[in-house]
Amino acid sequence: MPMAGTSYDIEADFETLEAIGAHVEDVVERLVPPGAIQKTLRRWLIGHADLPEDDDALGCLTVLAADLEMFTPSVSGRTMVDRYLKARTPKTSEDRQVFQALSAAQLRLVRIVDRGGAVPCPSERSGHG
Repeated sequence: MPMAGTSYDIEADFETLEAIGAHVEDVVERLVPPGAIQKTLRRWLIGHADLPEDDDALGCLTVLAADLEMFTPSVSGRTMVDRYLKARTPKTSEDRQVFQALSAAQLRLVRIVDRGGAVPCPSERSGHG
């Protein structure tokens, strides 16, 4: 038996995600310089790897490159998303929710240098536990 209001909540979440996606597309269309995403992809792949043959893999790399363009701070410290949000005023409560989500979003990159074995928890190392 579904919980009361669950389907409405899920539907509202999907609508919010669609609205976020529409704003992200708008940021890419309006603020990302033409060719910037492809330039990032070339820097990643040339000399290191062949272009993925799988469309899904290429799509994922393209989205990551777009994310980097949108969330990398400029010299002023502001991202394209920051500039986009500052230039607009939310008109509805959904827009306010979307703007809040976009302003809180952060892209964090990590580099995995080595893959080691499992690290035992402290109690296992000392023989306790």
